[in-house]
Amino acid sequence: MRKVLLSLVLVSFFGLFSQAQLLGGIKGGANLTDIIVSNHTQFFEESTFNPRLSYHFGSFVQNNFSDHFSWRIEMLFSKKGYILKTEDIKTNVSLNYLNWPIMVVYNPSKKITIETGMEIGYMITGEDLYNAFDMGNVFGLRYNFSEKIHLGLRYIDGFPFKMNLNTKGTSGEVPRYQHSVLQVSLGYNLINEPPGQPNKK
Repeated sequence: MRKVLLSLVLVSFFGLFSQAQLLGGIKGGANLTDIIVSNHTQFFEESTFNPRLSYHFGSFVQNNFSDHFSWRIEMLFSKKGYILKTEDIKTNVSLNYLNWPIMVVYNPSKKITIETGMEIGYMITGEDLYNAFDMGNVFGLRYNFSEKIHLGLRYIDGFPFKMNLNTKGTSGEVPRYQHSVLQVSLGYNLINEPPGQPNKK
């Protein structure tokens, strides 16, 4: 069932990309990822969660609906996770996601782009402690070097979810987690519509 749902989402995304007359391209860059765990003392009292460096890459489409505002959707492979430190032992925990950021974009000028919205995620490989489904808020800023190349800085503030822990025989609330991701990316426009310009028909 999960494979069928994932296939439908992928087909829909590429169908949108092929039919729309809009700006689109590829992007990739670095992730600084961490996981914030609350109510965890009883389960992880000897452990600490620390950030780890990873990466992301994928594609995007963007369509202008006014001189300054656009919508934008991306499909990214994103490596998330953290470093788990227990006493003197460090473990790199890798959680691999397909993410779909869906955002409203504001262009105050041709060089500067501000974006905000929501990111939907699906974990393709990782630990059973975490849900396959993930969501978070997106806040970002891009600098457009030219009509083709842009540099972006983005923060994804994940929604809190309960960890999949066996809590039989324990007291207290089940720990909750949320992803925290800082991204730096470089993008290249393959379909070239200048930022901040309406579509020409």
